[in-house]
Amino acid sequence: MKNYVEWADRKMMIDLRNKYCTLYKNEDGSMFYIEPVFYQGLETFKSLRGKDFQKILDEMDRIVHKNGLVVFTGDSKNPITFVDDNVKVIYLEITDITDKLNIFLQDTNFQGDYVD
Repeated sequence: MKNYVEWADRKMMIDLRNKYCTLYKNEDGSMFYIEPVFYQGLETFKSLRGKDFQKILDEMDRIVHKNGLVVFTGDSKNPITFVDDNVKVIYLEITDITDKLNIFLQDTNFQGDYVD
């Protein structure tokens, strides 16, 4: 569990079942987990697309407030965060957020050297 600077203004919760992930709680009661692999991806976007970094954080906040509980994971098919089956939760990877915002790490218009 790590206290990330991006969410220093949020209340960090202790979840002993998920000691490798960090759980934060917002003032409205909504909560979110940050898995280490997700954070690595977020840092990659910060270093390569720094001007878009705040947009990504804002979209994450919007999603959390809308859904109540979100796990930001490295792999939505195989998350490391355990959440009880009867709890409504959504799992999102970094590209689920960035693709929606049209923020990509590679230039989608790149033609390369071989253009017809």
